[in-house]
Amino acid sequence: MLKNHLRHLSCPSCKDQGGEFETKVSCESETHIVDGQLTCKHCQTVFPIFEEVLELVPPNLQYDSTWEQLKQKYPQEDFGDSSSIAPVKDSTLQENQREHYDHFATDAATTYDEFEEMTFWKAVDESIQEGWSQLQKEGTFMLDVGCGNGRSIDRLMDTELEVIGVDISRAMINKAVLRSKSQKAEARRSFLIADAHNLPFKSQTFDFAMTSGVMSNVPNPKKSLQQIFNVTTQSGVYFGLENNKSIFRGIFEVFMNLFSLWKNEKGAEPELSFRQIQDWISHDQLKLTHRTTVYLPPHFYNPFSLPTAGKLLKWTDGLFKLFGFGNHGGLLVFYVTKNSDGSI
Repeated sequence: MLKNHLRHLSCPSCKDQGGEFETKVSCESETHIVDGQLTCKHCQTVFPIFEEVLELVPPNLQYDSTWEQLKQKYPQEDFGDSSSIAPVKDSTLQENQREHYDHFATDAATTYDEFEEMTFWKAVDESIQEGWSQLQKEGTFMLDVGCGNGRSIDRLMDTELEVIGVDISRAMINKAVLRSKSQKAEARRSFLIADAHNLPFKSQTFDFAMTSGVMSNVPNPKKSLQQIFNVTTQSGVYFGLENNKSIFRGIFEVFMNLFSLWKNEKGAEPELSFRQIQDWISHDQLKLTHRTTVYLPPHFYNPFSLPTAGKLLKWTDGLFKLFGFGNHGGLLVFYVTKNSDGSI
């Protein structure tokens, strides 16, 4: 956890926007807290930091193993106790997602590392980055919600951005930390365990926010969107990549059932439409810009080289849009901006 990112945090248990924490450091580097804990001065909830990862979620969503490892590593220290803090209600879906993505990180038949190396996803990522990069300003602050192993930060965003990545899965976050170190980007990136329904940051903190395949997995995507808009600045931009409610969805599902490439743990809304998102944000005076992409199942792109797959993606996108199917690609690519006068 980067020390200079502590000032942006708020408590997910009591929602105290003052963000006042007592910090106990067991191990640190010049820039990071490696091991330790944060205690909210308002409600006294305790949050562990282990191997540079802060678990900024209410106690019942924290990993028991984290506290056990800290106590084994520092037996002489007295760590806090949040057993008296009321648990988060209705957290079963978050717990299921955590279990799924912990498994997806390392133990699934197709792990997330293998998933991101598919030619299909490389071609998709390249096509999206071309458009999004024009809206990114160098040296600004970004939140990656559902960051996984750090793929989206590297492939879709300006890699020089200062970033906080959050995910419900420790196994995914651990991979993101290692990836950041391997790229010597740790001086500008922090990674937290956090819940997309309860983002633990002060309001209007981030210039950018991003989700990639997240809203189709969370229990309440509308609530997560509201959380994102709350923590972005008045000139902020939210970037999204999600499964689209396409008339071709049945064909995609047939191919995935017959020749499974990966397995998702679906949330309340497995697919979204631009109209649905527009309805959710219309009262907030936000502007949605969108397009769809991918009209063939991923299986059709993977056999080719990346340049060929990229050309096939562009050609099929253009062809289907020519015949009036512009809103029916398998993926919805969009961004949301606040009103030009900064109001929401």
